[in-house]
Amino acid sequence: MKKDFFIIILFSFLILFIIILLIKNYKLKNNLMETEEIKKEIYNMGKKISNISSKKLVYEVMLQSAMTVIDKADRGSVLVLEDDEYFQYKAVKGYSKELLNMKLKKEDVYLYRLNKFGDIHVLNLKADNNKSLFDDEVSRRIDDMGDYNRINSALFSPIYVDDKVIAVINLDITRTNTSFNKEDIVKMRYINHELELALKNFLSHQKLRYIATHDELTDLYNRRSFKDNFSKELIKINREKHISQVALIDLDDFKLINDNYGHNEGDKALTIMSQALKFNLDRNHLYARMSGDEFVIVFKNCSEKEARNKILNIKKYLHINCDERNLIDFSYGLAEVDGESKLSMDEILSIADRNMYINKKEKKILTS
Repeated sequence: MKKDFFIIILFSFLILFIIILLIKNYKLKNNLMETEEIKKEIYNMGKKISNISSKKLVYEVMLQSAMTVIDKADRGSVLVLEDDEYFQYKAVKGYSKELLNMKLKKEDVYLYRLNKFGDIHVLNLKADNNKSLFDDEVSRRIDDMGDYNRINSALFSPIYVDDKVIAVINLDITRTNTSFNKEDIVKMRYINHELELALKNFLSHQKLRYIATHDELTDLYNRRSFKDNFSKELIKINREKHISQVALIDLDDFKLINDNYGHNEGDKALTIMSQALKFNLDRNHLYARMSGDEFVIVFKNCSEKEARNKILNIKKYLHINCDERNLIDFSYGLAEVDGESKLSMDEILSIADRNMYINKKEKKILTS
């Protein structure tokens, strides 16, 4: 009898042991499958980012990947540190797009107040306590957009590049009886490194692209980049048959500035000229430093009269912002592009160049 009882106990322990092994094996299998899914998502994220040129799209891809890996999140956002030292929402999911217009001081970002962006953090809270995320003014602005005060649980993760915080990913749960836990922190920590690496690679490539396409001194497009963009614009002009104006600009007496005051003053003159262009021209127009003291502007969908008025405004800006050492003026020539003449880029620039030298000669006659 005792022997039978012992066998039953032993058999029960054996069954229990097998069940425990099966459960562990099941969990291990699930964890392996989950890890493979995470790796797959990270791979897809890296592949997408490598083909993106827009920083905004990069943040959207990063947010989507984080929400795919931590799929209990039903809302999310990415706060990005801008050059003015304010954080701005650059990607949102589940929230009003109005949030993209909001900027926050560093001190208003919850993760900074909590641990100075030191680590990932989970905050589980009731709806009526949500205002602890922000100060009263920020809370009011966010509440005006609606829906934000329904957060039940939030996960905050800092994104670093070269030991500097660049962004904060915020994942939120609005469903009741669901919240982030330690497993989600482990997942976020797992993908955080990959997110940081992907962002660093993108920013490095973006910097290289910028160096390749922009003039170092003036931050304007360089000659090669201008020609690439103007080629695309010519195709558009020929297709849509609208009129545009091309202005070629050459600074007057630039050599005298260099000879009399040195190359530093010459560089300053070029910088002031670039500032005049940036101040008076919007993104609708294409402009660049071609070489030396020569600049070019494409006034898109613009009449000759409108183009000359814009050039006059550029001259006024120079007269206001120049000093005695940098009394900058310039000569210019216009060439009209109408989509009918089918002129090549070189022919258009040649016409503008001829008209620019005519303008330069006329000015010399008037001042002689």
